[in-house]
Amino acid sequence: MLDSIPECEYIAHDDGVHEFIFHKASRKALDWHMDKLVELRSGLPEGTTLCYLLNMVEGGMPPIRYALSRVRAESKETPFFKDVALACLMKDSSLMGTFGALGNSVIASSSLKFFTKSEYDEARVWLREKMTQTEPN
Repeated sequence: MLDSIPECEYIAHDDGVHEFIFHKASRKALDWHMDKLVELRSGLPEGTTLCYLLNMVEGGMPPIRYALSRVRAESKETPFFKDVALACLMKDSSLMGTFGALGNSVIASSSLKFFTKSEYDEARVWLREKMTQTEPN
């Protein structure tokens, strides 16, 4: 399934990975992405891990302060990042440590890992592994 606005694109891959591609690092893109995540999260049974790839190679990182405030607000309303595995794909590794620390301060109960643009396939593999680790027996 494909859904998009000019600033952000959503793809539901056949393997269960959800991918968001930021074409522009804007508040509008972030809001659309967050609204779509809320929709996805609400449609999953309790205890199901939402595995998604946040692809920021083309558009870059959305406004950080705005992103953190939006995530915190959403987390107060729902267990938004409970049972989430998030792979972030970035253009290069120069800011991964900083963004990783920020991300883990907001998404402490879930898995978060950063990859560079050349590690797209590795990011998808990591997410599929997260899915199999959390599947009910």
